[in-house]
Amino acid sequence: MNSVNDLNKIWNFSSEPGRSAYTKIFKSNHLSIQPDLVSPHSKITPVGVGSKVESFELNPDNVTIKIKIDRSTEECLLPPYVAHFVVFLRNPDNPEIHENIAFAFASESVLSETPDEYQTIKGNFIDQYIRLISYFKNATVFFAITKTDSKLYEWLTTESKEFVLS
Repeated sequence: MNSVNDLNKIWNFSSEPGRSAYTKIFKSNHLSIQPDLVSPHSKITPVGVGSKVESFELNPDNVTIKIKIDRSTEECLLPPYVAHFVVFLRNPDNPEIHENIAFAFASESVLSETPDEYQTIKGNFIDQYIRLISYFKNATVFFAITKTDSKLYEWLTTESKEFVLS
């Protein structure tokens, strides 16, 4: 997460304890990380704007979420913003694979929202990640939105879902 520029900016900007994005991420997630396992309770963003997930799907070449951003208190997180998908992979199909765990990433710029109540956002994986995902049996997908193009940074609280891959 620290290597994704927008996520790094959000963590640095946040009031979470720590001096750097790396220490803030670690301190916020240290209870939910164990060897070879990242809990679906882990966070790729600090607590931010809430949301309601209608659906969450992981396909061989992309991940899609249908989400409603909570704007009941004020208009916030209006486009343009960037949607981030971080995929934690575990349990390789082939026991000879040297990596027991791996990560894949997808980020998509969202310039406008649909007029519907729920926004559908799709993250497309590059070929390298499509091949990598095919080697594993389980995945946990983490999703968040960041807006770092203005002085006031905004972000969505992390959403996640676990998947069994075929």
